[in-house]
Amino acid sequence: GDCKDRAYLVATLARKYGLHVDMATISTHPTPGFSGTGINQYNHVICSFEKDGKHIFFDPTDRYSAFGSLPESDIEGMALVLNAGKPQIIAVPPPNMQPSMDIHITGDLENPKGAAARLIFRNSYYSRAQYAQQELTGIDRNNYLEKSVNAILQKIAIHNPEFESETDSTVIYKAEADISGFIITTDSKKYIMQNAFMVADADVLNREKDTLGLYLTGRLNASLMIDLKTRGYSGESAQASFGEGNPVKFSAIAMPNAEGVQLRYNLSQSEKFLKGEKKANYLAFCKGYFRNKKNMFILTKREK
Repeated sequence: GDCKDRAYLVATLARKYGLHVDMATISTHPTPGFSGTGINQYNHVICSFEKDGKHIFFDPTDRYSAFGSLPESDIEGMALVLNAGKPQIIAVPPPNMQPSMDIHITGDLENPKGAAARLIFRNSYYSRAQYAQQELTGIDRNNYLEKSVNAILQKIAIHNPEFESETDSTVIYKAEADISGFIITTDSKKYIMQNAFMVADADVLNREKDTLGLYLTGRLNASLMIDLKTRGYSGESAQASFGEGNPVKFSAIAMPNAEGVQLRYNLSQSEKFLKGEKKANYLAFCKGYFRNKKNMFILTKREK
């Protein structure tokens, strides 16, 4: 069946067990800027479960999504809840705001190509990992997972992911990591990039010239931590940040320790349909982030 068949089946099965689940037709593309609805506005059907006055949306068509999560295409879509007694039009809110991709890398300055990574997939990345586990094998699975992770990272390459464990909302992999491109070496210093993520293409700044809304394909919420042994090199605490979280925020911090340095990078984007002030804030964030591309955390060679 298609989406409406699956949503109807789930609603019917729920009724058998004494649960009231409504079908909800939803627009997964940008909607007109006026109140009300129209017959051509909707292109998909999901389900809604109301508890304590709050609607919990879930998508039976996306078989690999964890309950409480949604595919990015559904999020912020306008949903018409098909309840005969109380029909409602609701903007589907973003669910779980934990990082969708949580990466922890351990490495050594003397062997940056031989680092190790631990990958935690949540939300939409959980769905991707479940798909890879159940539908793909061998090199096809590796290529799919590598591409999913490497697409959001700058100058860091993840290789050979290997399944470690899973829960009902996370899938965990271990992998090899090459951070040699993330570190620039001179005779006396090492420079480590402050920008860790691919946030957007530079041509997004062309949208400053118009008054239309900005519609992104998804919300990137990612966390990266690098524990780096820095034998013979030392650094100082430093940090950089952009945005105020409305709708996007990035932070990077370098913290020296007894072994070397720990680097933490966090990117959180709360919305993807951006108009007015939120669009301006997002473009200002991108402009600052792009300008920061050449800024580095600095490690200096210790004198013997």
